[in-house]
Order: sequence, then C-alpha cells, then structure tokens
Amino acid sequence: MLFRFIYLIVFVFATVYTVPLDEFFPFGIENGDSAMSASNSSTNYIDLPYDIPYFDDFYTEISILANGLFALSSLLTPYQYIYPQPFPLRSNDSIIAGYWYQGYHNQIYNNRTEIYYQIHSNTTNSSSSQRAFAKANEYIQKYLSTQRTFQPKMVITSTWLSIGSAEPNSSNTFQIVLTTDEERSFVFFLYHQLQWANPDNSSFYRVQAGINHGRRNISISLPHTDTDDIVKLVDESNVNVPGLFVYRVDTLDVNATRCAENASTISFRPRLGSQLGSTSLIIYGPCFTNRTQIQCRFETSRIVTGFVLDQNRALCLTPFVSKHHSGPVDISIDNGQTFLSAGTFLYLPVQFGSNEVTVEVENGQKLPNAGDYVTVKWQFSNRVKNIFPNGAVIDIELWQVRLNSLSQLDIASKSVVLASNLPMMNERRVRMPEDILTGFIRVVVRLHSNVYAGIHSDLLVMNSSSNSAAESCRKWADQQTDPADWNDGSLLPCPMTTDQVKRAGFCCYEPETHCYKNSPNSNNCWLHKGRSDRHESSAVECYTSKYSNAHGASAQCCYDDNGMIITRGTGAGTDDRYRPTSTPLQHFFHDFVPYLQCCIISTDFETCNMYMTYRPPRRGSNTMGDSGRMWGDPHFGTLDGFSYTFNGYGEYTYLAISNKSSPAADFNANGQSYVFLSQIRTLPIETNGPTVTKAFAARSFDSESKPISLTTDSRHSIILHRDKQVIEWEKDINKIVFPELTIVRENDYQYQFSWNIGVTIVVNIVRMTSPSKQFVLDIGAFISGDFSRKTYGLMGTYDSNPDNDLRASNGTIISKNTSIKQIHEDFGKSWAIDPSTSLFIYNSDKTAQWFSDQNRNFIPSFTRPPSNHSSHRATCGINPILPETSWSSAQRTCYYDLFITNDADFAKESLKAGKQFESMQIRSPNYPLFHSNLPLRMILTANEVVELNFTTIRDDSANITLSSIHLPPHSTLNTFTGIFHWTAITGDDYLSVQAHDQKKNLTTKHDIAFHVKPAGRSNTNNFKATKFLFIILTIIHLLH
Repeated sequence: MLFRFIYLIVFVFATVYTVPLDEFFPFGIENGDSAMSASNSSTNYIDLPYDIPYFDDFYTEISILANGLFALSSLLTPYQYIYPQPFPLRSNDSIIAGYWYQGYHNQIYNNRTEIYYQIHSNTTNSSSSQRAFAKANEYIQKYLSTQRTFQPKMVITSTWLSIGSAEPNSSNTFQIVLTTDEERSFVFFLYHQLQWANPDNSSFYRVQAGINHGRRNISISLPHTDTDDIVKLVDESNVNVPGLFVYRVDTLDVNATRCAENASTISFRPRLGSQLGSTSLIIYGPCFTNRTQIQCRFETSRIVTGFVLDQNRALCLTPFVSKHHSGPVDISIDNGQTFLSAGTFLYLPVQFGSNEVTVEVENGQKLPNAGDYVTVKWQFSNRVKNIFPNGAVIDIELWQVRLNSLSQLDIASKSVVLASNLPMMNERRVRMPEDILTGFIRVVVRLHSNVYAGIHSDLLVMNSSSNSAAESCRKWADQQTDPADWNDGSLLPCPMTTDQVKRAGFCCYEPETHCYKNSPNSNNCWLHKGRSDRHESSAVECYTSKYSNAHGASAQCCYDDNGMIITRGTGAGTDDRYRPTSTPLQHFFHDFVPYLQCCIISTDFETCNMYMTYRPPRRGSNTMGDSGRMWGDPHFGTLDGFSYTFNGYGEYTYLAISNKSSPAADFNANGQSYVFLSQIRTLPIETNGPTVTKAFAARSFDSESKPISLTTDSRHSIILHRDKQVIEWEKDINKIVFPELTIVRENDYQYQFSWNIGVTIVVNIVRMTSPSKQFVLDIGAFISGDFSRKTYGLMGTYDSNPDNDLRASNGTIISKNTSIKQIHEDFGKSWAIDPSTSLFIYNSDKTAQWFSDQNRNFIPSFTRPPSNHSSHRATCGINPILPETSWSSAQRTCYYDLFITNDADFAKESLKAGKQFESMQIRSPNYPLFHSNLPLRMILTANEVVELNFTTIRDDSANITLSSIHLPPHSTLNTFTGIFHWTAITGDDYLSVQAHDQKKNLTTKHDIAFHVKPAGRSNTNNFKATKFLFIILTIIHLLH
C-alpha cells in the first residue's frame, strides 16, 4: 500500500531555520563514529546487537550506503542501490532513504565530504551513546507525545556531512537516525542544508527520500521526492520543526504523527496516575486550533476545563478522587456541547515512599512542627517537562486531607500556598502552617491560569505536643474493638527468622520500604527503634504480609540484627487493621497515625501500651509457604518438589486452588468453586517441534476480581491485560494496586502478580535466539501453606507428598516413575482447559477451541537426547564423567534444552531456573517453639499470681534446654519443668525465656510484656493468664 500524507509547509528565507548541526545526534570521529572510506560505496551488512521491528518484520543487520540510505535486507547487495528508484520498490527492498541520490560519494567535488556512522547499544557507557539515547527519548516524548515512555536499546546514526556535487560551492548535510527498544522502532530524518538535487540533470534517477518495505508493499515518500524541488525538505516537517521528520515504523499502521482534520475518535496518555489528581493527560486525535475549547469529563460528571498545547495536542489535568479505581474519560472539543468517549483512566492509590516530591525536616526531626521550615524537593519526569512553556512558574501548595466516615479521602476546598511564582527549580525552603494534622504537598507548574502538571509528596503527619498526641491516642483507643474481632486465625504468624521470611517472601511477605536491611536512608527503621531504657530490641528490617484476611487486616513482622523476630516493645511489628498496599489510606489513618500519636509523639508509656493492646504484635512461627515452577522447554517442578517435562501444545490449568476444606479428587472448573485459577498457553518453537510457554492468565474469585493475562507476540511485545483493558506502564511507575491484586514490574523482563489471598506468581521473560528469536515465559508459583491439600493442575497436589503430584484432572494418580510419554498422555494432556473457562484474550483466529484441538492432535518427540555431548555438558556444568542418573534436575533440563534448541543462553536460563527451584526445596530448619497460647502481653493487677508453662512443643524436646534472659523481680523459672512463677508487682516489666536446640544449634526466645496496675483497679483487658491459663497450658502439653 502506498501511504500519502499532508505535510506542513514552513516558508523560510534563510538556512538558519533548518535543523542546526548542534541539534544533530552526536557525530564525528570525536564522538566515536566510524568514517566511511571515500573509496567505499557502503558498509558491509553489520550484525545488530538487537532486532529491529520494521513494519511487522524483524531485521538483524544493516548496511549504510554512501548515496544516502540504510538497507535492512541482505538479500540485495548495495550495488543494486546505485540508482534511486521511485517508491514503492520491489518485494525484497527494505530501506530508509534520507537523500538517496545517484552514484557513490567521493572527494572530487568537495574535500569536506564525510560520512559517519555508529551503532549505539545500551550495553555501552560512552558519553556519546548516552547522549544519543537521551536525545532519542527526548524526540519521542516531544514529537510523539501520544507514545508511552520510550527507553531505547539501540540507536543507529549516520551523518552525511557536506556531501559535494558537480555544482561548485554546493553541498548537502543530513542525518538518518533509526532507534528501537525491540518493541517499537522510530526513524528521524534531520536536514541541515540541501543545495543540490540533480547535478547530472538526469531525468531518470531523481533523488528519493522516505521509507519502503517491499514485502509488505508499504512506503512513505517525503515531500518533493522524485523532483528537483527536493532541496525544499529543509523547509518542511511533519512535526512543525523545519527540516525534521519523525516516524514510527514498526507496525502496519504507519504513524506519521499527524492529527486528523475530521477525527471521529480521541484518546489520551497516560492511562494511569495518582488518585490525588493533577496528572497531565495529553489528548490527541483531532487537529486543534486556537478556537478549540477542551473539556474533559471524568466519572460522567466531573468536568475539567483543558487547553490546547499545539495543533496535535491538548491537555487536561485529572481531578482528585476519594478512592482508587478505574473510571471513564470523555472529551469535548466544542466546549462541552458533545463528548467523545476516550477510554478509561486508572486512579492509583496513594503510595508511600514517593520520590517525586520529598520533604526534608530540619534539626534532625522526623516530623515537621507547625511553623518550622522544611526543604521541599521535586523532580518532574522528562515526559511532563517537555510540555512546559517558556515563562512557566512553580507554586508549592499544602492540601489538608482526612478520612471520612465512608473510609474515603476528603480534601480541603482550598490549599495553603507555601510558595508561588517560583522560577523553574528543583527545591525550595518553605514554612509549614498551623492547625494542619495530615496533608500532602503538591508542586504545580503553570503559565498564567493554565496549570500544566502537578506532582505530590507522601501524606504527611505534623508533629504536635506530647499531651495533644496522648489525648488523640486515647480518643482513638475509645473507638477500637477487640483485636480478636479482626485479626483471626487466617492471618499466619510471622516467620521466626529472616531466613524463613525470605523463603516465604514471594507468596506471603514483602519488605517494608521504610525499614529494610542495608538501606542507605539514615531514617531507616526509625519507627521501630526499641526503647533502650526498657531493654527493647530495635528492628533492622520489617516485612508486611502480602495477603489480608476477610476483614482486610494484615500482619507486620520485624526482626533484629540477628535475624530473629521481635515481639515486644516499639521495635516489634504489629497487626495492621488495614493492609498497607491494598488499603493505604485506611492503614494511614487507622494504623500509622495512631502509632505516631501513641508511641512516637507522646512520651507517655501508657499510651503506647494502649496502642499495643489494640494493635498487638504477632508471634513467631515456623510457618513457610511453598513454591513450584515451570521453565524452559517446558519443565515443571511441583509444589512438593517433584520435577517432570511436559511438551504439550495448547492451553492448560497451571494452578487451581479449591475453596473447600475437603475438596474433591477430580477437577471441574465449571462445576466446582475455587479461590484461584491460573492457566498457561504453550506453542511449538517451530512447526511440530518442542513447545515453550507463551502466555499466562489467572484470577482470584472475590467480588472485585478480574482476570489478568500476560502474553508474548511475534513482535517481541509483552502484552498485559486486566479483564479486556491493556495495561501500559509508564517509566516512573513500577507497581499497580487493584482491590484483589498487586502487580509489580521489577524490570521489562519480570512481573510479580500477588493476590491478597496468599498466592504470588512470578513471570520471567526469557529471550530465545535459536532456532528462532522469540520470548518464552518462565513462571514460578508461590503459595501459602494454608492451601495444603487444596491444589490442582500442572503444579501438582500440594500436600508434602511428591508421590501423588501427578494427579490427572479426573483424580487418577499417575506414578511418578512412569515414562515421559505416559506422563504426557495421562497427566499433562488431561489438564487442557475447557474452552468455556478460558481466561485468555484472543486477537486472532486462534480461539480457545483451536488450542483445545491442538492439544488432542499434537504428538511431541519422546526421545531422550544422548548424554555424551561434551560441550553441552560443559555449558550445563556437568562433570564429564558423571553418569546421567546423577545429574541434578537443573542440569538435566539445561542439557535437554540445549540439545533441542542449540541455544546456549536459553539453556543457561533453564539451568538458572532449575537451580532456583532446587534451592527453594531446601527447607529452612524448624526452630524451637513455645506454645501458641502463651501471651505476648499481660495486663495484671498487683499481687496477682502468674504461673506459665514454657515447655516447647517439639517432638525432640529432649534436645531443648531453657534459660532465662530476663526475669521480673522475685519471679522464678524452673528450666527443667518450664514453669514460671511470679506474684505481680505494680509497674511495667517483662519476661524473656530462651530455648536452645542443642542438636541443631538453633535458638529462639519468647518475651512477655507485663503491665501491672495497683491492686483494686479495674482490669478490663486482662488476658486471663493466671493459674487458669497454667492449667490449660499444662493439659495441652500433656496431650501433646
């Protein structure tokens, strides 16, 4: 197809208005370029470090031709491009022509003739490469603002400097730039000076400029191509910059950056931003004029007036919303008379740890006082900075917020302006106002009344007097219910040690951003400093549970510098009434602010005791989750540690979890109920060859849940959907929180999906280069121990018994010692999904039913590769004389994948994944445990008698010795019987008992904090840990 475009003609009267040389991408020998010899007509075809997607094909090499063009296909020789030809060209021609003229360049006409070229890769750190990457990114953001953030992996530049001709004192200077991130590709043409077009007066071979893909029959011709007026390219543009042309060239839908005069559709970017508002939405589609009147309608009722940036772009700011969610956006270009639907916007919840706007408190304080000066620092993204006009100023605002009775965020009707009309800068010292307890700082950029962007700090808490904080704490305590009403047994205990928490981390726990080991932040863990006068341990790292119970609560676990859990004092973690990640606002106002008021700002020890009563610390346990994995070609490791290979072709149940306490043996996705369901899609590497995993989909089954899917396509794209909406990441966002799910993007090649129920799926994207270039998914499943005996699918039956892991969907257990073929036929194929239960998105003729048919018809090879290939053994780290029966599962899968694909890097990724699976099967040792009925805190009355049994609950208790670390005055601990005896004395004290496993050399301890009131005072919070508790514990111990 031949694309024709209308170009903006820019009339100029001097060459000063063309692209100046200092606007070119870095070029010349001094910038690391290679110079083409005057005797050469082209470079040889150069292998590229990354593939170039070009009109839905991929190219791996390039030749730079002296007569003004790039050639991408080595099927044709440079000699065939001596003479320019009008577009479109023949089937194999894939070229990018900046100024394709007849013949070769030489120095006969002009001794200043030079041609430079360079391939910049993100694996190099040269200053010129870094400038090239920055400039490519800047061009995309500036001239293609509809594009999401672009991070190039490769930039190819070629510069024709002062190319002479037979015409005296005339020369041409221009540059071609091709850049890609392997998913998108862009071409820039830069023209500095064009003084000759047809020096030989040829009527057959006129200069051509543009883009051509012969096989797809796609071409783009620049203005005046094939005419003597082509020198006027210096005066024209498709981005309103004379001499500059910018194109996206990776898809069949050619993006020539132009708006549409009579557009019937309209859209915007970005598609997500903070619920606090002021995200800049760049609107595009129609052509805008100075008479266009923009209005944006959010949530069908909130109207925001926008304004035009230029012919191609307009802008609206998102409003503040009281809760995070997705909502529709409609846009009007006729002042609200009519609206066009533009899609949905995802309002992200308030996240803590933002670095967009930070607030530094002076004099070593942690919280700002009213009237104190603070330093506000901020950083706008490059995407946003590119829309700021000359003369723009900065305002700094403080907005007061509170939580209303519906647990939604309310914002004050008017801000407090801390500074205004500031020139463009990145920090400012400002004074905090009076009478504001909680709020956030917003930094906005405006020109007159038009606000271009706003960014925000974390929610802030103002300091107050100790007495005022204590009074607020008491009011909060008066409104609290018994913790047993919301922190019931579905919240797991904290792991006893950091080794255990890291093993369970993927499924169940995540590090806290304000308290993690080896943090460079001087304020790290400041909220969890133990009180030295009370001999309390300080935390060096804390974790929060990834899942919440039916009440939305979660657990916080903190650890000392020995990696042991802390359960006493302000160094300990406490139960959170609201999980910080999924309900951050409720957590902030109901957990975090009261903690500050009760334990940090207030100096009254009683108020901190009050907080610990209603937000109790969580005890330690040997609890850990388990994990399974699939990787490579594809290999599976079950949740119980059994490994096997299944080369299916189709869509399969990866992991399903029943919501029944005693689920059925057989699986029926339609007729049974589940708390979680996930599926995979596998495809052959080549026709009828071995298969690999190409897609993953999953959902939980609470009321707000929607399915998610991650797929790879033939263009090396990673496509993420939630329901039917594509999620497109912005550069500065790596976490998205939904009601049931948190998605974390660690980098472009790893995604973590954590459901609140206690399931985390980690997807790694692995690059394969042989026998063809493509992406493959490596998928790990991490689940809570609560789901033991409730799982189905290719991840096996999770019950600590690997012998029954190969349970087919009909409930039949296949022997783990059976053949690969029988595993394939009787187990693997049985887990093909019912097409009616598919969670995938289908964009082609390959439907769920089509994949179901492939599963039935596909027959893989069941032949094992010979084990005597020495180079394969070396690649996979296998001793040359080691028999195959002694190989590890990681070595076996590496060797198999290398034999099948001949791709050493892919095999090494399999080796790495296999080793990770093996390491996860090595369980952390079980530490000695005290009985779970032993309290962590006791509120007593003076002279009350306390007797507790500290005998541990291990089968090998004969190896356990007890000792006291600290005893209250006049108390006793019998280290042989484990009996503690004390007559309570008024005041605050604690008990710390240590248990040591002599055989395994493992030590743990149990602390109890005592708060003893004077005799005669009411004790409403007595946990009844007296002789009655002693009797119960003794009975339980005897039963055990």
